[in-house]
Amino acid sequence: MSAAKLNNGIKEWFVDLHFPGHENTKIVDGVPEGWEKKKIGDIVKIKSGYAFKSKDWQSTGCPVVKIKDITGTFVNSGLLDCVSFDIASKAKQYLLNSGDLVIAMTGATIGKIGIIVDNGLYTNQRVGKFFLKEEDLPFIYCFFKQESSQKQIIQLSSASSAQPNISGAQLESFSFVYNEELYNKYNLECISLFKQMISLQSQIRLLTEARDRLLPKLMSGEIAV
Repeated sequence: MSAAKLNNGIKEWFVDLHFPGHENTKIVDGVPEGWEKKKIGDIVKIKSGYAFKSKDWQSTGCPVVKIKDITGTFVNSGLLDCVSFDIASKAKQYLLNSGDLVIAMTGATIGKIGIIVDNGLYTNQRVGKFFLKEEDLPFIYCFFKQESSQKQIIQLSSASSAQPNISGAQLESFSFVYNEELYNKYNLECISLFKQMISLQSQIRLLTEARDRLLPKLMSGEIAV
């Protein structure tokens, strides 16, 4: 199952409220009976990354996720700028590992989110890290992929300075309707799929790196076919 189909599952159950048994569920004050209104901040906290300096950047060392690196479903260490181990030691609370989730909090790509594939990455300033439990990843990822969530991010960010910006507190204030049983059921059914997608993405990166190392040697005749 693709991330897009998982995203549609969130819309079906928690946005359109076409959850299992909805036909026989009463709506009270706009909320299905047995449900409640919650905020994202009740489940996760979102904090902006470390303010690395321009002089810190180098081609090798500890990879750092910048806003420009959040372009699709996944973020891996393949093409990231780096800082030295000494600089990275000052930013331990901004460490990212496989399965973590990040979001762009400023600029043209504001609102884009990405799942971290590799261990040992760091979060740059204005890249938000979701401090979440592993089992909450499917819901939170798909919630912020919703068109309604993206529109809300744009609306809030455009009310600030000339450059779009949004804070962790604003993101945590996003509300949704919650049913504990269905919330847990959704995450339980989806988390194994997310783990599989992350694993496959990691294998793709490793195979791509191996290809990029071997191909020039094959082309030059250094390695015989």
